[in-house]
Amino acid sequence: SLLFPEADIPVVMVSIDPGRDSRWHERLGAALTPLRRKNVLVIGSGSISHNLRAVFSSRESDGREWVEEFTNWLEEGVRLADRERLLSAMASAPSAARNHPTDEHLLPFFFALGAGGADGKGVRLHHSFTWNVLAMDVYAFGEPELVERLAAAN
Repeated sequence: SLLFPEADIPVVMVSIDPGRDSRWHERLGAALTPLRRKNVLVIGSGSISHNLRAVFSSRESDGREWVEEFTNWLEEGVRLADRERLLSAMASAPSAARNHPTDEHLLPFFFALGAGGADGKGVRLHHSFTWNVLAMDVYAFGEPELVERLAAAN
């Protein structure tokens, strides 16, 4: 509503399947890339880190080094357009399981990655934390010209 107050752009909402992995969600997003040519906005909404146990545990929530390490690893993968690295995040990223004891809050990231297209670039538009351990990063994926414009405006 803030980006398009006139509600003049179609939006697609798709639920994730927590029984499927990052690659399945990336393929699901990729199947919707033709919608971009029709000016349909595709959004993946989750959390780039999501460990509620750490929020309520004083010994884990006083530092966020492990969250920063994970989010920086993902951002580097996006910046390098390293899809394989990103798709293997839960197996390869530092502190992945600590950031996502279950990955359903990260799966929309892979959906958005796929919807951005195989040739789509990505950029982190926002990076912040809530309660020291919940990273609230925002990414955009898509045509290189659009992503570059968003990055410049950021």
